[in-house]
Amino acid sequence: IVPSERAEIQVRSDRATGAGELVKFGQPVWYRFSFKVAGDWPQDVPAAGRQLCRTVIHQIKQDSFKGGKSCDASPFFKIEARPLGERVRFFAQVAAGASCAQPPMVTRTQICRRDLPRERWTTVQVRLNPAHDASGRVDIWLNGAFCGAYQGPMADPDYGARRNGAPFVNAQPRFGIYRDWRAETQTIYFDKIMFWNADPAGHPDWSVRSAAGVTASAATLPRACARGDTRQISGPPARTKEAGAIGWCSGQPLVNLSKWLRR
Repeated sequence: IVPSERAEIQVRSDRATGAGELVKFGQPVWYRFSFKVAGDWPQDVPAAGRQLCRTVIHQIKQDSFKGGKSCDASPFFKIEARPLGERVRFFAQVAAGASCAQPPMVTRTQICRRDLPRERWTTVQVRLNPAHDASGRVDIWLNGAFCGAYQGPMADPDYGARRNGAPFVNAQPRFGIYRDWRAETQTIYFDKIMFWNADPAGHPDWSVRSAAGVTASAATLPRACARGDTRQISGPPARTKEAGAIGWCSGQPLVNLSKWLRR
């Protein structure tokens, strides 16, 4: 996990070899994080002819290139917490299509739209299977309650980043503050950012209810996964404050991190 001047948390990986990658095409991944927006979060109010300020708090991206130049592809999965008066408009968005076409032929689908309060923790849980075809899927839960799903292709199958001829997610999961024109300070808190590469049902930090309201409880992870071997992350980076650990469990990376970010 490394900080950047963009007030974000990045997953460190080696793009040349794939070492450290948590999200891969054709391989499901489960993850969770909690966030809280502070009182200084902007208070945009809808007005005719003006779109609310975009504020992304999480994104995963496969860049697209044509002729050696970037096509400015959108994240194929992102989560926003847009300012909306005294509350924030939460939603997730999936993007798919040809970013390098002229004009770009990209479809964007929003799921799990909710209005959330400020100064209150919200837990987000995601089951993601990134794919360029119909096997792609995203399921989202908020505070343990099922919130929405998407089934279908993601990213750019034609010009998306490739390594040794195979598509790969070159911009691994990021958490932070990504916004439009705003200049004012705003603060967001993150807690317990955790990833699993096997179904975490039964793990103490993963408890969700299905669309039918059934709580997932089958213990499919080895018992050691709930404990794990941990080592402290050293050195708080600039403009962030952190306290957490990275654990490794039966070869499965388990990332656990707490931070606050201000921009």
